[in-house]
Amino acid sequence: MKRIFALLAFTLVCKSLFSQAYLIPWAEVQPTWVFPLWFQNGDGQMDTVYFGFDANAGFATDTLFGEKLLKVDPQAFNVRFGHPLETDSTHLKVSILTEDVLSEGVVLFTQNSVLPIILTWDEDAFYSDSIPFPDLDPAPRAEGHMWFDLPTHVDSCSYSFPILMTDSINPLAYCYKSNKIVFNGPALSYLDFSIHTWDGIITNSESSLTVNETQCFVDISRDKNEIHLISLNCKGLSIRIVDIFGRVIRFKKLSSFNEIIDISNLAIGYYVLTVIESNRPIYNTKIFKS
Repeated sequence: MKRIFALLAFTLVCKSLFSQAYLIPWAEVQPTWVFPLWFQNGDGQMDTVYFGFDANAGFATDTLFGEKLLKVDPQAFNVRFGHPLETDSTHLKVSILTEDVLSEGVVLFTQNSVLPIILTWDEDAFYSDSIPFPDLDPAPRAEGHMWFDLPTHVDSCSYSFPILMTDSINPLAYCYKSNKIVFNGPALSYLDFSIHTWDGIITNSESSLTVNETQCFVDISRDKNEIHLISLNCKGLSIRIVDIFGRVIRFKKLSSFNEIIDISNLAIGYYVLTVIESNRPIYNTKIFKS
């Protein structure tokens, strides 16, 4: 019996550590969930920005949650969220979003950068019950997506794909980082960051995938304006196309094993195509619309 209580206590301690809350120092009211992004410049200077969620957040800046322009040293290393009112001496360090726009993400810029720039975060924060996503225990509730622009270079990652930010092993992820990203340069233009419900898969470079040996086979081919999809032994398939900012551009439930999807109206650029079987993502691949 004592062992059972000890195990229960240990479990509760682990859960409490997973749900560790972070505070915005200058906020009058703390948001429901805060996700700090800690940056370190190549010369050792450091800066922090705060991304988060609250159901009562405003659409622009909400000073109660700390979304206000702060005076900064224009000569020092600084990181800010993109905002049209900012100047070299005032930066927006906080972005709190509602559930409706949480996955749309934010744009980050750096000032007076000395490379390499190191970004760190707390992977356990993705377990928080405060995130408005389903409980997927023992998997995290959420995952982070970080896109970066050329000419930035990140080891083992391509700018064409999002960097998957989570603590879980993910063999199908093209680029996976657990708690740190090192931007090596030669320059850092901007970063796009978003939070999504954990789905366990981000990208795969192959054009076909066999799930659970031969139970479900998906083959995808594409010409300039169409995607052709053939599936065998699959049930309840849907297709989702997401742009580089994490926004869902196209979602379609498939009615046959041989489907043609028109993408002629998509803008030129990179997208991630996800095949979903019975509400479970089973395959992801990058597509480029020329």
